[in-house]
Amino acid sequence: MAKGLRKVFSQLKPVESITASTTLDVYDSGKIFNLTVGSAAVVITLPTATTAAEASALLGWNAEFVVGTNNSGMGTASTTIVRQDTDNDSLVGIVATNSQDTIANLTLSGHTITIVTNVFGDGPASAGDKIKIVCTASTASATTFVATCFSAGKGD
Repeated sequence: MAKGLRKVFSQLKPVESITASTTLDVYDSGKIFNLTVGSAAVVITLPTATTAAEASALLGWNAEFVVGTNNSGMGTASTTIVRQDTDNDSLVGIVATNSQDTIANLTLSGHTITIVTNVFGDGPASAGDKIKIVCTASTASATTFVATCFSAGKGD
């Protein structure tokens, strides 16, 4: 029985909550981050490499960010995901939305992902909005992250 449980638990992805600004590192790869939006400004900084060994370890780094709690009415502070080396690192990708009026609660612009907390007074991002980020290239002087974002549209 223990052997069977070990198989199940080894397949689970670690889930952590982010409630304050933080800088991620190579050891955060593979995690799912649960976000609470709207009540406080949070900046999530992606890892970067400064040596060839760090670059090698960072290649393939990946993480998912899911809006778990929508604090509508608790404030309008946005959560952002940014690159650490603003001169050399890049964060590119696409945002898909399910909203008929094309208002997305996630934006990707200027190498920054913003989880919008108030779109034209329509409320914050929706619980379940999701971002997946993968490091596709890394050297000692530059890191490239590719993001796939899905927004349900206008929040509650």
